[in-house]
Amino acid sequence: MNKLVLLRHGESVWNLENRFTGWTDVDLSTHGLEEAALAGQLLKEPAHGNTIRALIKYLDRVSDERIPALEVPTGIPLVYELDKNLTPRARYYLGDSPRAREAQKELES
Repeated sequence: MNKLVLLRHGESVWNLENRFTGWTDVDLSTHGLEEAALAGQLLKEPAHGNTIRALIKYLDRVSDERIPALEVPTGIPLVYELDKNLTPRARYYLGDSPRAREAQKELES
């Protein structure tokens, strides 16, 4: 079984303000720095939310209409278990924090 782990970078100052960051490099919030430190202990290459949405869109065959509303939480690794043909067989968020449990509920709905 192959595994693909997706991790959105920690919360930015603009994420906190609910502003679109687009192509602007924005500093992480205090919470984002904490998320990044924790995630850095687990993984080496966190990614931007739009990059992760593109991968999720492909892997889960999410429609063009639904993908903009997909919220990818910051700092919580999303694991895909893939078969030998790289077809997703399972997906789940790592961790047992309240945010990870909430993200998992969203994922299952």
